Amino acid sequence: MGIRRNLWMTATALALLPGLGFSANINEVSERVETLEGSIELLEESNAELRAELDDRLRVSGYIDVEYIMSKDDDNRFRMHHMSLFFQKKISDKWKFFSEIEFEDAPLFKSGTEQGKIFVEAVNLDYSFMPEAIFRFGRFFTPAGIWSVDHYPPFVPTQERPGHIRNIFPQLSDGAMVYGTFNIGGHYLNYDAFYVNGEGNDGHGDANAEKGMGLKGSAILNVPMFSHLELGGTVYSDAKDTKNGDQEKLALGAHAKLKISDFAFQTEAAYAKFTGDTSDKATRSGYYAQLIWEPAMWSIGARHDNYYDRSNSDAKVTNSVFANYRFNTNLVVKVEHHFIDNAGTDDNKTVFSVVSYLE
Repeated sequence: MGIRRNLWMTATALALLPGLGFSANINEVSERVETLEGSIELLEESNAELRAELDDRLRVSGYIDVEYIMSKDDDNRFRMHHMSLFFQKKISDKWKFFSEIEFEDAPLFKSGTEQGKIFVEAVNLDYSFMPEAIFRFGRFFTPAGIWSVDHYPPFVPTQERPGHIRNIFPQLSDGAMVYGTFNIGGHYLNYDAFYVNGEGNDGHGDANAEKGMGLKGSAILNVPMFSHLELGGTVYSDAKDTKNGDQEKLALGAHAKLKISDFAFQTEAAYAKFTGDTSDKATRSGYYAQLIWEPAMWSIGARHDNYYDRSNSDAKVTNSVFANYRFNTNLVVKVEHHFIDNAGTDDNKTVFSVVSYLE
């Protein structure tokens, strides 16, 4: 529409300015405009067909990250940490497919030897019934807190994740979930409800007849002084088969994220209790608090995190400082140093990394 309007404005100007040497006839100009409009319509139709064709194709993307790790025991090394491939396809207006295949530590399988890991981290189908109810079937990242969901290296400030992540809520779940968003007076309520096999199982099935269940809720509040304000919580229950017998797990979590100007603060806390016919009655708990300053293409910040596993008296406290520079939306370099007190042992390390999102 903008192009057509500009063409007609140009034609009118040419017709109204004969005294400046423009003798174009309005009818001739109109014919030329109509011809150009026809060409534009053909181009728009071709572009629409091309966009539709691209939407129907299987789309491949992913990320890679390479690290150089320095530790106190002089075990300095390069690490080919991840190469993950995303496969996405829009099957119809309602159905979508997504999968992620991760190759960790550049795996090699040859003559009975192996190193690294090939892992199907996600494979699922989404059915969009409405924005308030989208159904997902398959394997997905367990919706718990913030980091477990937004965990991809191009989008988190450190390669090292906080201590309690994946130790309280499981990393992955196989089963079904429903999620969606409600607009309530200019504020948004997101939810994820899931029914799954539970942790400790492979993709073949469930070790017991019980199922894991969970619910995550997040309120994104529209408050003038914040560019982003999010508060939420997660609850998860699971009946597990272990070498010590049946075990019931109940995990609770809370999270918050806020942004003011160039500053972002993020925190999570989680707690899990294990009970049942087992001698391994224990609790696990952890939290972290992270502050980031984001001037221009930089992200500079610090984080404190704490994790405690009562069953083996494993207490780990980490204080981290980090800086990221983003060359563009798809390429970031990072440097991070972690002051680690692992049950009284000093395990400090520095990590340099280059991370790229493949789009």
